[in-house]
Amino acid sequence: MGKSEFQKSNNQQKCFIITPVGNPDSEIRKKADGVINAIIKPVLYELGYEAIPPHEMSKSGSITQQVIEHIINDDLVIANLTGLNPNVMYELAIRHCVKKPIVCIIERNTQLPFDVATERFIIYDDNFSNVISLKDNIKKMIMSIKDNEIDNPIYRSIKEIDIVKKISESKDPNSNALKLILNRLGKIENEVNTRYTDNFNKKFNTDFYALIKLGNNNICDKTLSQINSLIIEHYISHGIMVALIYNKEKNEIIVENGNVDNKIIDDLISLIEIEFDFSDIGYELLPF
Repeated sequence: MGKSEFQKSNNQQKCFIITPVGNPDSEIRKKADGVINAIIKPVLYELGYEAIPPHEMSKSGSITQQVIEHIINDDLVIANLTGLNPNVMYELAIRHCVKKPIVCIIERNTQLPFDVATERFIIYDDNFSNVISLKDNIKKMIMSIKDNEIDNPIYRSIKEIDIVKKISESKDPNSNALKLILNRLGKIENEVNTRYTDNFNKKFNTDFYALIKLGNNNICDKTLSQINSLIIEHYISHGIMVALIYNKEKNEIIVENGNVDNKIIDDLISLIEIEFDFSDIGYELLPF
């Protein structure tokens, strides 16, 4: 390698890839490497980033320490949350703490933890037909990050705590009104959460799952992704996490853990019909 090439590589922006790794011959490693080599690396190369997967680091020393250093210091991180690997989720939290750019991708039908389910994700399917769209979506999100304020659940919580602390410690007479409002809001939130939990426990039936029937409506990959997002957001608004499975042959979506009272599902069906101009949408609650 010539001197100019060496200097160029040292000055290149770095992107660490948070990913499930698994053993060298495992199915997890094969799937992870497939996404990294066929999709992530070409996009990063095009945008001028050096891609750094954890299992390709050759520097001697503690692997854990090197991983954490990259997560904290690299210009960008791409996190593949497929499988909800504990190490991946831990590393995601570290990156959130330093408030630096991150792009999250996840394979369709992965049931996300409630804490991160409302964040921006790029959903992909594990097949060749999804390669181009996943590349485009990752590229667009990387380019958009530069223009937007970095935001994540940990940083939002820190800001909220900081705001409450400043109001509580303020000597300004006007802050007394804000303290009263915060106190009242806290009591209302606790009361709502208690009532909701009680009602939810009465309505929730763990012996059934919901089956949404999309009828003769034409469903392309993009529309399916939008429908899935709508379903997840609707249930999350009621404090419920769900996992979705699409049956292409029958044009049906199984909503695991979506077995709540009929009103929630009725409202969801209405939202789908209005949002996508569909007709002939129905559902069933079926026993496991």
